[in-house]
Amino acid sequence: MALADDITALEKKLLQLKTDYEQYFLGYQKIAPEKLRVEVDKLVRLLTGQTITNTGLKFRLNTVTAKFGSYKTYWDRTIREIEDGRYVRDKFKMKLHEAERQPPPPPEQAPENQPTVEASENDIKRIYEEYVKARQDTKEPIPKFEALADLIKKQTPIIKEKYKASAVDFKVVIEDRKAKLKAVPIK
Repeated sequence: MALADDITALEKKLLQLKTDYEQYFLGYQKIAPEKLRVEVDKLVRLLTGQTITNTGLKFRLNTVTAKFGSYKTYWDRTIREIEDGRYVRDKFKMKLHEAERQPPPPPEQAPENQPTVEASENDIKRIYEEYVKARQDTKEPIPKFEALADLIKKQTPIIKEKYKASAVDFKVVIEDRKAKLKAVPIK
């Protein structure tokens, strides 16, 4: 049973290592988890060097070692991309973190004669164009203009009533690699 426990421990360490690398790639950790990777590598070499007669345990070990080999290839390739400056997700997250660190701009007040989003077809067209560009960037399907316009016209009075706002502005944002339309009540 000690071999089964060792394989279970290896699976847990591999899962932790995968999580640590993902956090490193997203910028949450400053350095790559090399210490844990060396530890997992040693454990894999130790366990693969043993003669295993139990077919179930042999299959589990082969699965874990194959998974580790795939992960190593992926991690090494991603680290190379980061070093070469070609890693897209890292750049996206870096820009997002920079935007979060900067203080928000002061709220702009719309002039009295400027029509609100609900009254202006031009603003809806502008929002639609921004939304289409964001959806193209995230490789998502493009909705029809009428569907988006109906959504904006339907949501505006609901949001105005809920937040007791005089107007509602809509902004296009990208969250979790998906384009979204955010309503901003203007009081």
